[in-house]
Amino acid sequence: MPSRAVVNKLKVCDVPSELKKLNNLEKHLIALRLPFMKIVNLTSGKLSSRLAQKGTKGPLHCVPSDVEDTVTALPRPVDKSMMVRLQLKRRLKYKAIWEEQLINPNDVRDALLILTKMHPGYKNIKINEINKNYLTSDQEKDYENNRESVIELMDVDTISEENIIEETEVSNENRLKRLALGDIHNTIDSDEEINEDEQDIRTKYNIGTGLCTQPCDFNDFLVFDKEPCVVAPAEKNKLSSLLTDKTIEALAFPHLFPDGQGSYDEDRQTILRWKEYCKARLFSSDSRFASDSSYIFYLQYLGDLKQVYSGINIAF
Repeated sequence: MPSRAVVNKLKVCDVPSELKKLNNLEKHLIALRLPFMKIVNLTSGKLSSRLAQKGTKGPLHCVPSDVEDTVTALPRPVDKSMMVRLQLKRRLKYKAIWEEQLINPNDVRDALLILTKMHPGYKNIKINEINKNYLTSDQEKDYENNRESVIELMDVDTISEENIIEETEVSNENRLKRLALGDIHNTIDSDEEINEDEQDIRTKYNIGTGLCTQPCDFNDFLVFDKEPCVVAPAEKNKLSSLLTDKTIEALAFPHLFPDGQGSYDEDRQTILRWKEYCKARLFSSDSRFASDSSYIFYLQYLGDLKQVYSGINIAF
């Protein structure tokens, strides 16, 4: 049997929809092994970081991650579309941020629940289910308390709104008269329009948008006011050996191996060399491996490490 045949334990299961929609930081939050590597942009300029060419700097370290504690520490989602600004660090006391991105806590929990059913390494992980109606009682109480105050302020609000409408109508009529007479220079824009143009973050960047209604990458145009949520899931754990730990690949990239099967360290009928394994993964018709830059850098670093150790063994 050929070593690169699919039946030689190279078959991987289909990726569930809960794992497909995760971004890079969400994938790292659900991984039981965190592959710490410094990925930098090789090109500089006005290109978005998502489109720039990538490269690595320094060594790669794999550290066990406390996934259960990390997911519990995430803010409870108000709804399914809630986004949280999250910073991932190696240690909480460090100033350096390893990765920062917007995440959806609800998507992270759903992906972890799927892995507990499919992946053997996630069987012992337990996640407390969130009651979907935990905000209903608070909303009803707030509605009852605010109802009386709203009724009392109703008369005052209606009078002020009528005055504002009359003032705007008069100003609009005067402006139209000036425009009809050809007096364009004396027309003064409102303060709201001027502030809108000055505060628009998109005026600082010359980046094309995917659609007329939304940008290609929301992180390019978002302005953050609140403090981010900071987590360090691998702070209390020691490094794992890249050469002796046989479960690193399946645990570090669960979005590529949802059932934990098909990694390099599987017991195969025909011996499969490392270079042949990399070719089978990166040149496969399944583009999940070739499209993941972190996985490509992992294969490259581990291949260089194996080559160095094999040279040392030959020398001695």
